[in-house]
Amino acid sequence: MKQLYIAVLAVLFGLQLHAQTLLKKHVADFSVNHLSVPQALEKLSNETNVLFSYQSDIFKDAKSVNIDVKNETVEKVLAQMLHHSFLFTEENGYIVIRKAAFRIIEGIVLDDSTGEKIDNAFIYTMPATTKVQTNIDGKFIIKIPLDTTINYLCISKDFYTDKIISLENIDDEKQTISLRQMPVPELPPVTSETKNTYEKNVALHLFGGTSHGVNGLEAGTVFNYNKGNGSIIQIAGAVNIIEKSLNGVQLAGIHNYVGDTARGLQLAALLNKTEGEEDGVQIGAINHAKHLKGLQIGLINISDSSDGYSLGAINISGSKYFPAVSFFATDMMSTNAEIKLGNRKLYTSILAGANFFTKHIGYIGFGLGHDFVINQRMIFSTVFNWGMFWETRYLDGEKHGILHITKFDDNSISDINYLLEFRPSFSWRFAKRYSLFGGPVFKRYIDHFAGKTKYGIGWQLGISNDSWIKTTVRSSNSSDRSWSLQPALLPNFNTIGFRLLGYDVRVLKNLPDNMAFIATTGMAKLDNWYADYGINPNANSVPVFYQMAGLKIFATQHFFAAMQIGMSFKNHDIKERFLYAPEVGWDIGKRISLSMQYFKLEQDILSLRFGYTLWKSR
Repeated sequence: MKQLYIAVLAVLFGLQLHAQTLLKKHVADFSVNHLSVPQALEKLSNETNVLFSYQSDIFKDAKSVNIDVKNETVEKVLAQMLHHSFLFTEENGYIVIRKAAFRIIEGIVLDDSTGEKIDNAFIYTMPATTKVQTNIDGKFIIKIPLDTTINYLCISKDFYTDKIISLENIDDEKQTISLRQMPVPELPPVTSETKNTYEKNVALHLFGGTSHGVNGLEAGTVFNYNKGNGSIIQIAGAVNIIEKSLNGVQLAGIHNYVGDTARGLQLAALLNKTEGEEDGVQIGAINHAKHLKGLQIGLINISDSSDGYSLGAINISGSKYFPAVSFFATDMMSTNAEIKLGNRKLYTSILAGANFFTKHIGYIGFGLGHDFVINQRMIFSTVFNWGMFWETRYLDGEKHGILHITKFDDNSISDINYLLEFRPSFSWRFAKRYSLFGGPVFKRYIDHFAGKTKYGIGWQLGISNDSWIKTTVRSSNSSDRSWSLQPALLPNFNTIGFRLLGYDVRVLKNLPDNMAFIATTGMAKLDNWYADYGINPNANSVPVFYQMAGLKIFATQHFFAAMQIGMSFKNHDIKERFLYAPEVGWDIGKRISLSMQYFKLEQDILSLRFGYTLWKSR
């Protein structure tokens, strides 16, 4: 019996010893080219007699395997095959492969010239989610989550030039990193230690640099990257980033970003963004705040929720009652459509109208409004709007609507006039999303044909809805980086109507932060100057070809704005002309895009763009 007991122990001990040494088993020579991970594992199993266990779907996103190793352990071979996204453990005679939650990188930071160990250097991820410091021996350990969009590791130390390393270039989990001392002319940050969450009073960067909280002045000719809180002022030629809170002023040539609460002023030529509460002022072409309590001034203003004021051409606020669409009639126009964007404190009004029956009149206007809430069903609205309209007068005294098909001849005169209106109205909500409204219209009318300014009182009556064009703010963490191809038709707008037809082909590349690069090649048609005056109305139009590129920025899931610049040229005209083309639009589903685009060519061209996505990469 004692001999049997000893034998069982020997067998169990042998099995356990075997299980503990599978990963350390020697591989003399192993080579594969362009095999999938399961195929490579099968070959490795056949050559080493090691069994692997894993779920069938964990390698669906893995790259093909290309390795050639000699005299390595099974563990080393697996590390080269699967890189750093998987963990290997030995269980019951198998090597079990699982997806890892973190990637662990160890390393040491040294002075590039002296080889001395650098303590208290910061190592952080970009985008910044994890940050550690080196110890007295210059060593560090950082854990990087694998389910994020982290692409880079940044190493920073005062009086040294920052170093940024792509994670794709890190094959060995133990790194030796060298930092170069900053030359004297580069003006290293002037440091003064303070309490609380600020580490510096002044940080100056000749080109750009990072800091960990500044209570004073931070300035860079190109960019500033503050991983803490910012107070008083941050100035950059291009980009300012504060990962935590701002209590002061940000001034940038292109973009300001605050990761939490902002109290003060953000001023940028292109984009201001606050991920938390904005309790100050944002001034830029595009402003975006998570929750607005202050003021936004720009072409496009976006907030997930708003208790503040947005002053701009397009305001997206996440309000329960906006955007709102209205259809109504007035004493001048038989049919009008209006979109209100913003919140009840302040909203913009974009409207267009036409008379389809008795007059040849069309109208485009823009306004500002405020709603006074009387009760849950009754609202008193006040809207000031200004616009221009074109009117065709027939010298024989006949009246024709805009649907009347007639050629321009010596019997008619077309003119563009201006209209300023104050439109107070009472609105009654008769259903969950629908309201009826009506009221007077006080008008100031500039008649160029008669050479007079006229005043009058008219009326308005219509219906509104606040759910037809509901949209939500896009997540800035979208991982879509696809390419797409989108041809489009572009009817051009002039005083006669949508008479001339252009076309274009657009290539789009999705970028981070709700943006896309766009490149467009197309043809527009210039109007025959004399047709509007009744002279040779059937003359051929003049085609203009153009190439341009720029950015498309999504304000919400559907609404976008774009700006492109480029060059245009005509047939038999070798002189190229500079071109710029702002655009606003709405994406319907995954294929259709509707937008309004303005071209600054020899003539001002306003086009509707009907785009359809023919192809999109995966």
